[in-house]
Amino acid sequence: MSLLALSPKASALKEKLEKFVDERCIPAEIDYERHVEQFSGADRWSPEAVPPVIERLKSEARELGFWNLFLPHPVPGHLLAGDDDEIGSMSPPMYLSNREYGQVHR
Repeated sequence: MSLLALSPKASALKEKLEKFVDERCIPAEIDYERHVEQFSGADRWSPEAVPPVIERLKSEARELGFWNLFLPHPVPGHLLAGDDDEIGSMSPPMYLSNREYGQVHR
C-alpha cells in the first residue's frame, strides 16, 4: 500500500473537507477581510474584532464532522468537565492515523 493511499472512510472525509473549503471557507474570506479592516491598533485584538464568519464556519465544521480530527483516541470522560453531550461533541466522528491526518489536511 502506498503511503499516500487513504482508507475509504478517510478518502471520503478528505473529499468532503475539500468541498467545504472550496464552497464555504474560501468565499468567506471576503466577509473576514471586510470585518477585520474595521479594526486597527489595540482594537484589532479585541473580542469584537473576531469576524462572526469564524464562529459560523466553526459551527458548520463541527456539524460536518471536521472537529477534533487530530485526536488519535477517544477523549477519556474523566478529562472533561461537563455533561455527556459535551463529551460527545469533543470526540471526532472517526479516528485517523497520523499518516491519514496528514494526507486529509494537506
